[in-house]
Amino acid sequence: TRDAELDALVGHALESAMSISRSGGYAFTTFLDWWVRKHLANLINPPPASVVADQERVAEAIREAALDATEISLSGWTDDRALVRFRVPKKRVPVVWRKLRKLNERLDIWPIVGDHAVKTASSAVCATLSASATADLSHFGPLSYEEKADEKWLLSPVTSPPKKRFVRVPKSAGDLVAITVFPTSRGHEVPAFDPWLERWPPEKVVALFRRWSEVYGAELCMFGLGGAIELVAKRPPITRADAYALAQEHRVFNSEIEPPTEALADRLLADTRWAFWFD
Repeated sequence: TRDAELDALVGHALESAMSISRSGGYAFTTFLDWWVRKHLANLINPPPASVVADQERVAEAIREAALDATEISLSGWTDDRALVRFRVPKKRVPVVWRKLRKLNERLDIWPIVGDHAVKTASSAVCATLSASATADLSHFGPLSYEEKADEKWLLSPVTSPPKKRFVRVPKSAGDLVAITVFPTSRGHEVPAFDPWLERWPPEKVVALFRRWSEVYGAELCMFGLGGAIELVAKRPPITRADAYALAQEHRVFNSEIEPPTEALADRLLADTRWAFWFD
């Protein structure tokens, strides 16, 4: 009932806004929709006390990691845990993310570059989904292992180590970039809390990211900002054969990837940042 009341309130506000601003109305009403939900949702459907306490605990960690953090607020919750969102200057994003990443096991949190304002499932459901997920790549589409790499390319030496880079924040994010702190110490579980990527079932995305985490030390850093997903690999492939196999997995997950498999494999050997884009 409360959700229905909120939807009716938002709908009425949007109709009023459209009548006021016909030119450029979409941008204005999108902002208004966010504002109404942020400021009125908690009045209609307030979070339980345990979530409020968890929000303050996480907010304290955020303030310690980023003295210049602004707009610290509750963006959603599970049965007893908070999703906390804040903003920092774009140039500070890598430093702040790494500081919060170091706190993940002690506080059971995971930072994600991006603005996630969602009502989440229960943490127990998310944990069960993550535990039962299996990395069956056949769900994503045919994986063409019949495709053979050029033998000359395959045998050529890898001459230099990969560049260690953090995610690339898109220009559209503005000067202040949102970071959302999720209630899990395992980054690969984030899609279970927010199934933003509607193309694949969240349990399959969780399973694939968990595999990449276990094999390559790949950590999910950005999820959904500007339609992008980015991970950073601590243990990237070091041979052309391994890079070629990983490039095939990337192409199955994100069929819009443009470079040929060998060119993508070269990129994976040269850079620890893995980037995907979804429209």
